[in-house]
Amino acid sequence: MPNNLTGAGEPCPYLREPTLSPDGSDIALCYAGDIWLVSATGGTARRITSHPSTDEHPIFSPDATRLAFASQRTDGGNIYIISLASSISPMRLTHHSGSTPPSCWSPDGVWLYFTSRYNGLGSEIYKIYTDGGTPIRVAGDPLETHYNLAISPDGTQLAFNNNGHQWWRHGPNPSGHADIWVMSEAIGASDHRRLTRYLGRNLHPMWNADGTGLYYLCDRCGEENIWYMPLSGDDASEQITHFTDGRVLRPSISADGKWIVFERDFKIWRLNVNTQECEPLEIIVQTDEKTNPINCYTYTSAISEFRLAPDGKKVAFIVHGEVFADLADKGDKVKKGGDSFRVTDTHARESQLQWHPKSNRVVYVSDRTGHNELFQYDFKERRNSPIHQNPNILQNFRPMANGSPIFTVTLRFGSWSAMTQKMLHQPMMQEKHRMTQKMHPRLM
Repeated sequence: MPNNLTGAGEPCPYLREPTLSPDGSDIALCYAGDIWLVSATGGTARRITSHPSTDEHPIFSPDATRLAFASQRTDGGNIYIISLASSISPMRLTHHSGSTPPSCWSPDGVWLYFTSRYNGLGSEIYKIYTDGGTPIRVAGDPLETHYNLAISPDGTQLAFNNNGHQWWRHGPNPSGHADIWVMSEAIGASDHRRLTRYLGRNLHPMWNADGTGLYYLCDRCGEENIWYMPLSGDDASEQITHFTDGRVLRPSISADGKWIVFERDFKIWRLNVNTQECEPLEIIVQTDEKTNPINCYTYTSAISEFRLAPDGKKVAFIVHGEVFADLADKGDKVKKGGDSFRVTDTHARESQLQWHPKSNRVVYVSDRTGHNELFQYDFKERRNSPIHQNPNILQNFRPMANGSPIFTVTLRFGSWSAMTQKMLHQPMMQEKHRMTQKMHPRLM
């Protein structure tokens, strides 16, 4: 079944890192560790990559025939290029153990720019031929961190972020402000110029069509929104979107400067720059599991508890805090590959496993509610249910032989007898508050 972004009652897929094609007609995005392509107006997305490893950070080439992206398939997050016009496998471009996500293409499509910690210290600006080769360092400083790189439409200037706290830190943070800088696109250029003076979040610079200004992400109004500033600086900045809550993340602009897409509220939004109107897109992704969601394990150790049922036909045991059951004598079932039955599947720890005298239920202690409580599993009804919820239950209980009261549970201030259909409160004054009932012979 497809996962519909807006369908009522259906799961909402987390679509990330949208990137607009140069003419603004298509969007490349990330979902389920793969790269997808969809119309800029929404609709059904088409999967571009399909690999068990994570693919992310898609960037269109200037002619929209190729996509550059980062992939974990060779560890580290190296850059790959895939053709959208053929069935050729992706070509690996970088060979580095660290993360090297692509930032932008040169206007002529010859170079691909990225930032990386090749030197082991600060994140610096590099470029590499799109046909392969050795990366060339353009600019950087061991004590600085450059990222979110964007090249001007004429290819003569670079805009980038410098320093700042992690993007996921929300709210005012003057001491961790991120700044936008510009410099010439030349190796060893020294004309770095800071554009932003606001002490806050100034992220993701995006050039307008004629290269006279930058759109960017800023939280100077209290929440993150799209802003615009000329190359003279942010003193003359203009707010484009006016969201009063939530976050705007990872914006991308078309080459003609007419459209911007971004993430907001786990959806992909599209902004008309001229009218300053934006709306979420309805995107459908049809996907499947990459791996089998069910894993089978064989344990020859690490079984913490093991109990034989009173009828001698069944066993129950605990492995890694979960309760399992099986036949005492599996016979040919082992040859046929029969698996044990899983009784519990929780994040909590189950313990103190015991069988009911009729061998049709198992009772155990679980801390799934935050404290130890008694639960039972009925094999006929195939249902787990609490026997009694009381935070004063201690971690010890014993079955009684006559089968009338099923279990006697030690409390801090007395004793409870759990009957077959109801609970009976029977306070008992004992020096050590411990029961001394005898166990059924078949359970000893």
